[in-house]
Amino acid sequence: MNDQQQHFHWDNVYQAPTNKRSCFTKRRKSYLAISMYFYNKLGDILVIFLLFGFSYLGGVIEIAEESLLSQIQSSTMMRFFSGSDTTTIFDSTYLR
Repeated sequence: MNDQQQHFHWDNVYQAPTNKRSCFTKRRKSYLAISMYFYNKLGDILVIFLLFGFSYLGGVIEIAEESLLSQIQSSTMMRFFSGSDTTTIFDSTYLR
C-alpha cells in the first residue's frame, strides 16, 4: 500500500456525478466522509474528554447538592422541630 492511498485527500471524498439529480446525495456523502474522517481521528480523544467532563460535572453537582442540603437542614429543619406551631404540619410518625 503506497503512501498516497493511505492518507486522506479532499479530492477523494466523493467523485462528482455528471447528472444534476444526485447533487444532494453528493453533498450528503461528502459530509459523511468528512465526518467519518474526523471521527476516526478525534473520536477517542473526544470520548475520553466527554467521560472525564461528565464525571467532573457530576462531582461538582454532588458537592453543591450536599452543601445545599446542609444549609437547608441547619436553617429550616431546626425551626420545624424546635417545638413551634409548625410541627403540627408533620405527621406523628415523623416526629418519633
